[in-house]
Amino acid sequence: MKKKMLCFIMAAVMSVMAVTTVTKGEVQAAADTDKKAETAAGFQYESGNIDISVKVMEMLGIISETAAGDQGEKKKVTREEFAKMLVQASSYAGKVSSGASSRIFTDVSPNSKYSGYIKLAVSKGWMSGYLGGKFKPKQPVTLEEAINGAVLLLGYSNADFEGNIADAKYSLYLDKDLNNNIGLKRSGALKRVDCKNLFYNILKAKSKEGTLYGEVFGFALNSRGEIDYDKKVNESLKGPIFVNSKWESLLPFKVNKTKLYKNKVLCDKADLKTGDILYYSTLLKTVWDFDSNGDIDYKTLLDNTKKGPFLLGSSWKEKLPFSTASASIYKNDKPAKVSDITSNDVLYYSKEAKTIWAYDEKGNMDYLGILNKYKKGPFIAKSNFSESLPQEVRGGKVYKNGELSDIGKITDYDVVYYSKELKTIWIYDTKVYGVYEGVKPNKVAPTEIVVAGNTYQIGSQAVGYDLSAQGSIKEGMRVVLLMGDDGTVAGIIPSETLQPVMAGYILKVGKHVSKDAAGKSDLNNYVRVVDTSGNEQEYDTKLTNLMEGDVVEIKYTSGEAVVSKAPSPVIRGQVNSDATRVSGMAIAANARIIDVTKGGYIRVSVKRLADMELGSINVLYCGVNKNNEITDLILSDATGDLFQYGILLTSVMTDQTDFIPGLGEYTQKIGNYTYDLYGTQYSYTAQGVSFSVATGAKGFLINNGEIKAFKELYRILVGSIEKNQVRAGEASYPISDKVAVYVYSNNKYYSAKLSDITTNQQEYHMEAFIDKINQEGGVIRVIVATKK
Repeated sequence: MKKKMLCFIMAAVMSVMAVTTVTKGEVQAAADTDKKAETAAGFQYESGNIDISVKVMEMLGIISETAAGDQGEKKKVTREEFAKMLVQASSYAGKVSSGASSRIFTDVSPNSKYSGYIKLAVSKGWMSGYLGGKFKPKQPVTLEEAINGAVLLLGYSNADFEGNIADAKYSLYLDKDLNNNIGLKRSGALKRVDCKNLFYNILKAKSKEGTLYGEVFGFALNSRGEIDYDKKVNESLKGPIFVNSKWESLLPFKVNKTKLYKNKVLCDKADLKTGDILYYSTLLKTVWDFDSNGDIDYKTLLDNTKKGPFLLGSSWKEKLPFSTASASIYKNDKPAKVSDITSNDVLYYSKEAKTIWAYDEKGNMDYLGILNKYKKGPFIAKSNFSESLPQEVRGGKVYKNGELSDIGKITDYDVVYYSKELKTIWIYDTKVYGVYEGVKPNKVAPTEIVVAGNTYQIGSQAVGYDLSAQGSIKEGMRVVLLMGDDGTVAGIIPSETLQPVMAGYILKVGKHVSKDAAGKSDLNNYVRVVDTSGNEQEYDTKLTNLMEGDVVEIKYTSGEAVVSKAPSPVIRGQVNSDATRVSGMAIAANARIIDVTKGGYIRVSVKRLADMELGSINVLYCGVNKNNEITDLILSDATGDLFQYGILLTSVMTDQTDFIPGLGEYTQKIGNYTYDLYGTQYSYTAQGVSFSVATGAKGFLINNGEIKAFKELYRILVGSIEKNQVRAGEASYPISDKVAVYVYSNNKYYSAKLSDITTNQQEYHMEAFIDKINQEGGVIRVIVATKK
């Protein structure tokens, strides 16, 4: 039924296009003619079960059909023919003119169609001549000679080999699997079928630099490890194109009857009709034509006639240029009815096809991005703000930080937007705290503001005025930035207005000269703190018992920051799988989270908490809002992401005796380490402190080039690796996106990619190392594979 409906729609579209769009004598190209086949109207070239190696050779001009129309597989290949094949298989393909070349061999005429190829092949060392200045062009080429050219094509030179160079090249020929489907002795003469297989194997091999040689021609390998011929052809496709009787004039080549298809069946030119859609490939000099009965969809054609997006509200039916009675309707790209469309939907339509597409927030399109064009705001909420909103939006949908909410959750200094058309309100409460340091490019027309060393885009004219010479915000003030829906600054207020409470982790303590509230300079204690937003700032304090690694709260009293030790958190339990709740409490979608350890810190997304066990061991601070939602967390090495991961290669502890005048001799421990991180080896010496740690897979906390700590990892015997998980018995463990992979052989570790060991897992004994002792919520950080 669906196909019949589509054919009916397209028959109507073709009729319209034939009458009103394509006039007699024209060829009409769709707007996206140059798009790749993946985005074209459903047509994908498929080579089927043919010998791909033959097709690849024909495409590159290495081996073409004989005059008899076959491959002439049993015909021996001469040296002059092989010279041309080498050039065609190189980056010089298409750059050599045949004939009219200066003579370099007495038996090669300058007018020979092979002379240019022979000259280039010899100059590159791919082939060589004989004593007496002869090339022997008509002599069959041997496998020994062909191997020399093949190896040099891959980027090797004679300097890469030792001993008997010919034997070494033959060994490389075997190692690179260039002998697949070639059963010749080194002295044997190559036939055309042998050359076909040899050059196809070269394209699949890796060059000296480690890249796929076929990339020279834009080839990649498919999932079977073969040259992806179909992908190359599809990348060359042009279309769809609407045609009439003069469609041939648009093509960059003459059409051969043997390469013209209609609905995937060989046809004559006369079979192409006005209103058909065609595609062509310059690489194959082939045309594929389709009519409304063809085995493709018409998505691209419909996209070209599609208009939108529109937010038409409750009167959407009256605003369309055609009746909905006979229209085809889709909701989120699925067949639907008129009653499925709501006033909140974003609409597209095609007048020619009488088709309507409706989308809501679940649709595969930028729903919120389109809605932003219909939003009014930003507004900064203050007392009883909801009463100032238009009556028609108060009973509609309310979103706070992207989540469904209610209008009662608008609090003072939230940033608010609304849309009358959608009867929707959006609320955001993201705030940034810090010292206002300046604007860019100037105060006359500021576009950016610098707070606590970070730069933010200004998204409101009101903010620009507040920062101008006439505004109330001056440099050096502690301020709060009110962030809008697009991450720009929608509002700015002095910190004493909001009197925020911030939490932070102390990175440094010390003394410095600073001014107090009265402007008097004095020597004061200070702490450098990173807050839960990841901003670093310094605060003066009267406390003398604070240390690096303490967690503090900063409250504002009359505009001045007051530092105090933070209370111990009371949170314990496992975060749910979508990271929205823990210990019976909701986690705010925009919660500010940092993970810290030994002076290092990173920001953490809320989603990173999914399934994590939280408690006194790994939670240093937990802040909540008036709705008892968790808004701030300071974690203690809860994610493990602060560490780098690799292999500790050596660990040697020694004692060193030194002498201090007046104090005498003393002995200190010295730790000497070598380690490997993702294939790069390092050495480090720790004086005055040593870490007595065994070698093997480890985490390394490194700050400013110094190892601050090691993290023990816990071994798991790998059953299999499937996608991004390690399977061990009935259990499975996620693999880090930055997993360190090694192949262990002869007491050495060799860095590798995960794909290097997963494609042939049966060849290895594999061990994985996880960063959590109970393994729950842990992540695989290191994998070591040992050849069986």
